[in-house]
Amino acid sequence: PMRQWMLKITAYADQLLDDLDDLDWPESVKEMQRNWIGRSEGAELQFKVVDMDGLETEFKFTVYTTRPDTIFGATYLVLAPEHPLLTTVVSEAQRKDAEEYKELSSRKSDLERTELQKEKTGVFSGCYARNPANGNAIPVWVADYVLGSYGTGAIMAVPAHDTRDHEFALKYGIPVTGVVTPDSNGSFSYSEKPYTGEGTMVNSASPISGLVISGLPNKVAASRVIDWLEETGNGMKKVNYKLRDWLFARQRYWGEPIPVVFSEDTGECIPISEAELPLTLPELDDFTPTATGEPPLAKAVSWVKVFDQACGKSLRRETNTMPQWAGSCWYYLRFMDPRNSEALVDKSKEMYWSPVDVYVGGAEHAVLHLLYARFWHKVLYDIGVVSTKEPFKCVINQGIILGEVQYVALKDSEGNFVSADSADATVNYTQESIPEEK
Repeated sequence: PMRQWMLKITAYADQLLDDLDDLDWPESVKEMQRNWIGRSEGAELQFKVVDMDGLETEFKFTVYTTRPDTIFGATYLVLAPEHPLLTTVVSEAQRKDAEEYKELSSRKSDLERTELQKEKTGVFSGCYARNPANGNAIPVWVADYVLGSYGTGAIMAVPAHDTRDHEFALKYGIPVTGVVTPDSNGSFSYSEKPYTGEGTMVNSASPISGLVISGLPNKVAASRVIDWLEETGNGMKKVNYKLRDWLFARQRYWGEPIPVVFSEDTGECIPISEAELPLTLPELDDFTPTATGEPPLAKAVSWVKVFDQACGKSLRRETNTMPQWAGSCWYYLRFMDPRNSEALVDKSKEMYWSPVDVYVGGAEHAVLHLLYARFWHKVLYDIGVVSTKEPFKCVINQGIILGEVQYVALKDSEGNFVSADSADATVNYTQESIPEEK
């Protein structure tokens, strides 16, 4: 684990999503950004852990779901291997298996863990939690298809209405309870495959909780469940995003230094004054990684250690550097006023040139450069540096040419290059492949 700098791009998630509608961009690029931001509406609800006697304990799992209507079909919970409560609630009989599984999962990337085609794996935690809708104590499993970084790191598993949960439940012999039936077919076989569409609620009423949604369309039922969760204190409506805050630190020499210092006494982070900007990298003969895990800048001892005469304190510079995005996210603004030594860009020039009329670039930048530049621009707009909410009015994706590039050269009878409309060229010419550098 390392202390890192993050930019809070998540605070702009809704703006980044909503403002896409006004852009003249390829629809495929806009859709990639929508999917990357991944806004979803659902509910957070509480499942209380129960002991061996079925009594509720002080511990509870908060789960996020986009399908609160299926709460009666939740027959087990799944925790991410890195869930903070796992080590507390796991039974002693299952502790060894859970710890080994956690270790194996830590070696996989998020992509490997969530790959739809991979075989689902997991281990039983040995503990149970109470489904608030019907009072049933359901088993708590640990599986790496749930990520600790998304939602709450725990899900209610509804195998009758989710493909991943269905596959997992069949593998480990967990009950499958259908609670949404297709309007066109009331005899759907949930054990054979899950039903993920819309329909009418069944098997969804409990005198214990007082929640009754059987017979309702599932969308109406979802709203009713959220109201019940908020009324009973078991949960609340929740909007979630796949987008995560932007890691903005690198442990390498090259890159813009981060212009802050830390107090040696208190650890307080202090921005350096504008008069000291731009902060430049010190010259280093050796910028290889350190043996201690610190960034290479830590080797520039005379640059790292600073004494503030005004306050009489010893200070230490930040030794992480910024990634390449620190320049690529706003270079277009500098093009508008490249020689300005007083400001990022003159306001009158920015108002004249902005936004960029046509931006030609590859679709491979859809969820990196193009998304980050939009976020950066919106921050500058909020602090009054730029006059537009969006940086690029129109984006065009160029094609990708594969293979060799062939050129045709026409020569006359004397070997001189001539144009295609030359009369002599039609009488006697040769066709050659010319090296690309010509």
